[in-house]
Amino acid sequence: MGHVFSFPERKFLVFGMNSSFARDYLMRNRRSNIHLYPEDWKTLPIPDVDTKTQSQITTLVDRLLAAKQSGDHPTAAALDREVDEHVARLYCPSNDNAGTLKLVGAGDERCA
Repeated sequence: MGHVFSFPERKFLVFGMNSSFARDYLMRNRRSNIHLYPEDWKTLPIPDVDTKTQSQITTLVDRLLAAKQSGDHPTAAALDREVDEHVARLYCPSNDNAGTLKLVGAGDERCA
């Protein structure tokens, strides 16, 4: 039997939506520079990753949120970069960012 995609954890999904990759993707693919339509989000690819990877990123997100809540801005900034780098590697796993990655709902995409 083939791989079964499980719906991502909410924090993993939301942070992916707040990642640099998502920002760049939406800037290239949305209909308007003034408005952001729900339909624009529907084309955002979601990395097909296992629950262990999702949990690792979710743990980092929890640490990031705690740092922000406590006012520890340097730690929050460092964790924000770390999580963003993890998410970027899910989209473009090769070192030269020219690899191919299987994305749920979008087929195969080239990393740019």
